[in-house]
Amino acid sequence: MVRRLALFLLLVIAAAATAHDALANPARIIILRHGEKGDAYRLCDVGVQRSLALAGRYLGRGAEASLFAGGEPDAFFVITLHTLELASPAATTWRKPLIMYSVLPRRGQSAADTTRALNERTREATADVLSKWSGKTVVMVWEHHHIADAALEASFPDQKVTLRQLLNLDAVEPKTTVPKTWPGDLRLFLDRRLQRRIAPPRPLRDDQADLRGALCAAAVERLGRDERAAERLPELGGPANSAPPSPGGGGSPA
Repeated sequence: MVRRLALFLLLVIAAAATAHDALANPARIIILRHGEKGDAYRLCDVGVQRSLALAGRYLGRGAEASLFAGGEPDAFFVITLHTLELASPAATTWRKPLIMYSVLPRRGQSAADTTRALNERTREATADVLSKWSGKTVVMVWEHHHIADAALEASFPDQKVTLRQLLNLDAVEPKTTVPKTWPGDLRLFLDRRLQRRIAPPRPLRDDQADLRGALCAAAVERLGRDERAAERLPELGGPANSAPPSPGGGGSPA
């Protein structure tokens, strides 16, 4: 069983690829994915610890290595329950609301329907960010497939469905700054403005992280067994699967 103890990559970009775009775009956009999941509805203990560490180290008021030195974030955008839970500690320290373009897990909803909902809400959120937050600093905590995913983008060739496409992140130099598929296990995040690599927070000692990571993995495995058992009872239905959404397979919002 593989434990994934670092399930986010964070990118800080200077917006405005062209002079025209610069008139309306945010001055800065910070993008990161959620932490480790316990199930379709909540983060596991390691994910919760990561949300607190991110607030204390980088994203919260008075953070040790604040990304907002001399300023503050103007808005926090989220899309799923997992992203809401990750962003909440940091947003709370700034007394900022969370702007949620919500896609929630629903019993019986197909993976294709979930993906289409995430596509639509990602487009709506991006339109909001680009039209209403000119010159501001915006934090987007997002479902990672809809940050950048080459397979997802190929599945919708006539649409823009990821932040990579909608924010023109593929134009950020160097080209390798924004991956075509957002990784799930990198232990570094990139600060585009500062041009340096930063080690992510380690909220737990390694031995604690290993133990709690194993407990989270065991909880997910138990959840999977419960779901498979529930699926054998069609009259009751089963809870939403905790796997990430894909255009053709089972899953719920990551």
